[in-house]
Parts: sequence; structure tokens; C-alpha cells
Amino acid sequence: MIIVQGISFASNLKGVAAHPIQLSVDNKLVYSAHVYDHQISVFHFDTFENTYESFNTMFNFINNASMDYGAPIFIGEFAGTTVSSNYWQFLMKYLHDAEIHWGYWSVNSATAGDGDTHNSGIMSTDWLTVT
Repeated sequence: MIIVQGISFASNLKGVAAHPIQLSVDNKLVYSAHVYDHQISVFHFDTFENTYESFNTMFNFINNASMDYGAPIFIGEFAGTTVSSNYWQFLMKYLHDAEIHWGYWSVNSATAGDGDTHNSGIMSTDWLTVT
């Protein structure tokens, strides 16, 4: 199996339609996208309809077996830090409705290299408390 991520922090898979990967063995290709709430220039969380449209535009158009480039989508990373109050509700509904499998990022609390501490992990910075 080969997993291919998009560009722009793995959120953009639009190039797949024009430049699909063709393998010599069928059913061994999965595309992976990342969805973070701070990617507001890419994903829109103001209404569910806008969330749905932005996900379909950026990656889920690939999840269509009738297209030459059709392949499954896996959300390899996602996390929210409260940029959008709708993020979790809209993302979970979309993943459920579209039957997309996923992996959550991350278990640990995250700290940016510039000293800006933010927590998008499941565990708090004390490694004892679930956030």
C-alpha cells in the first residue's frame, strides 16, 4: 500500500485530478489529507455547507471510484485549538457522513518552535490530564 499526502501541510490534493498516480497493482493507493482548524484560508467552518464544499474541493473529490483518479481518502492528522467553535462538530459529521477513516494528531501537547504554546493534543502539558 502507498499513502500519498497533499501539499500545503497535506491539506491540498487538487493536483490529483490532473496528475493522478497510476500503480501497476490496483487497490494499493490511498491519499491522505490533514485538517486543522487554523487552516481557515483553505477550510471554512462558518457553516456545515461551506465545510462540506471546502473538504470536497481540497481532497474528497478523489474518494470516487468512478473517476480515473479515484482512491480512498484517509485523514492522517487533524486537531483543533478553538479557532472555530464549529470545527469539531462539522469535521466529525463530515467524516461520518463521507465514511472517511482517520488518525488523530496528537497525543502530546504541542509547543511551537517560536515559544508559542498551544494544546491540540489529547493530553495536557502535565501528561496526566486529558484535555
